[in-house]
This record gives sequence, structure tokens and C-alpha cells, in this order.
Amino acid sequence: MYSPICVGGVGGSGTRLIANILKECGLFLGHDLNESTDTLLFTLLFKDPLFATLTTEEVSSRYNLLKQNLQKQQLNDVQKELLTECVTHRPLHDCEWLKQRAMNANTAPVDNKVQQVWGWKEPNTHVFIDKLLELDPSLKYIHVVRNGLDMAYSSNQNQLKVWGPLFLWRTPEITPEESFNYWCAVHRRIIKIKDSFPERVHILNYDKFAQKHEQELANFFDFIGLRSLNQKMEPALLALFSAPSSIGRAKNEDTSYLTREGADLLERLGFDSF
Repeated sequence: MYSPICVGGVGGSGTRLIANILKECGLFLGHDLNESTDTLLFTLLFKDPLFATLTTEEVSSRYNLLKQNLQKQQLNDVQKELLTECVTHRPLHDCEWLKQRAMNANTAPVDNKVQQVWGWKEPNTHVFIDKLLELDPSLKYIHVVRNGLDMAYSSNQNQLKVWGPLFLWRTPEITPEESFNYWCAVHRRIIKIKDSFPERVHILNYDKFAQKHEQELANFFDFIGLRSLNQKMEPALLALFSAPSSIGRAKNEDTSYLTREGADLLERLGFDSF
């Protein structure tokens, strides 16, 4: 049986490409996806700053609900009640949007066979991944990372708004410097989590993946345990690749806020500090 695979990263890191590759290989990512291939049931269950204080038992209940849905199994009454409890107004998502997510989960088609190849993609997964890896010994996590200086000038700063206070211990302004500070805090933590779960966490350098995709694709499939599929489907998968023009955009920006510690982290993750 294949391991379930989940994908996360700072918003705008290129997680959509990874999700599309997994879908091409037959991984079921859920009944309720948006245009970015986010698994929106995960968003409902976990994307709220208040949920950062969930106990291990509460995270386990939410994860089991997610797992039931992704394995196309019927939710029980307790799980349906939990969906209702998650519909509370929160940053970036109003109650009507959240109600639709709960309704979609409640009415999802059921398959009597257990779904063998499943997982999810939702950038905010990284916030909870340490607890999820502890709960499910079979789970594997792909963390997609782009150059933090380029990310500082992305238009997608939603995670800084939602999780900035948690990771930076203050309410940050939405500036390139604070965006980079957030990126650093997230990735220092991810490196520590990988040290704890070295065989189950893969930090994927998106810039390298997009530019040297044949070599990196082989490494990617070795990690998720679908190496034979890569050989059969390589032409179709390679067609999904195109290096974004935003790679290197920070070269034309003021990065005087970059510290020695920040430059060292960039280098450790395989990026230039321009």
C-alpha cells in the first residue's frame, strides 16, 4: 500500500505543480478542490489561527475526518458535527464559504473500497505537519520552497496575515522584510521537523525542480514510492513544467534587510542571496 502524501509550503511556492503531478499519477486529492488544486476540506478543518492551539486529540479527530473523506468513506455523526463546529468566521474565509465546504464533505460520494492512493495539497499544511506526522506513521510530507527573497515580493502574502503572529510573535506589517522574516521562521522549523522525520519529509526546491526537472523528478518519485510510474508517464509529466518568470525577481529589489543568518538559511536550502 502506498503512503498517503501531503503537500504544503508558504503560499505561492509552487505547490500547484506538485499537486498536478500527483493527480496525473492517480493520487486522489479530494472531492472539493479550487483552481489551485487545494484540498478545501483541509482548509475548513485547519486554516484558522485559533486552531494552532488544538490538542493532539483534537488534531487527531480532524485528521481522521479528512482521511475518511479522502478514502471515500462515509462520515459518522460525530464527524458531521465537527464539520459544523468548524464553520466559524475567520481571516480570509467567511461563514458562507465555509458552510459550502462542510456541505461538500457531507455529500461527497462514497466508495466501499478503501482508496489506496490518496493525499492532499494545501499550503497551510506545514503549520500542523509535526502533529500529523506523529499521528500517522505512514504519512509523508512534501514541503515546496522557493527563494525567500523572491517570495518577499510575491502578491500572495496571505500566510503572513494569518500565521505571522504565530511564527514571528508579533503582528507583522505586510512588507517584503516581514515576509522574508516569516519565510525564515517557517523554514527553520521545517528543517527541524525534517531532522525528526528524515525519511518522511522531503524539502523540494521549486526553482531547481522547474529548471532541472528530469533529474529532480526522479528524486521526487523515489521519495513518494512511485518510481515506476515516473518512467511510464514521464512525457506527460514533463509537459506540466515551465519555469516561472518570477524566479530571480528580487534581483531588482532592495534586499538590504538581508542578514547573515538569512543568507545562510537561503544557502542551506539551495538558493542564492543575489
